[in-house]
Amino acid sequence: YSTALDLLKMSEYAIRNSQFNEMAKLKRHDFKSTNTKRAYAAYTHNKLLNNYKYAVGIKTGYTRKAGPCLIARAKNGNKDILVVMLNSEQRWKDIRTIFEDVLPQITKSAVKQSTEKPVKKIVTQKQKKSKKTPKKKKAQNA
Repeated sequence: YSTALDLLKMSEYAIRNSQFNEMAKLKRHDFKSTNTKRAYAAYTHNKLLNNYKYAVGIKTGYTRKAGPCLIARAKNGNKDILVVMLNSEQRWKDIRTIFEDVLPQITKSAVKQSTEKPVKKIVTQKQKKSKKTPKKKKAQNA
């Protein structure tokens, strides 16, 4: 199993590679099989790439145990945010809210240089207004 921190560390490593970044933001990729030369097209399931102008990828996913998951990245100039969401039923709405609340607040001094320390919990403006914070889910061993 992987934790959100594991996925964040892998993503931070991957985004150092320019080819990865180019692939992560593709909405469609055309390719041919190596043995039959048959043409195929693969489409992304990342809805952000079509409806959030600062989105640049990275990966969607779903399993019964993990639920709907998303590793998402947004860039606006020198502002860059990378978020890992696991078991988020409202992942598209939640990630957009996080990006819209956090991206404008990023300053040079707030840039995270490493994942050696635990990732900070982000509370959105909407949650602040309602004075509710996300509940921590109790970890279950499988």
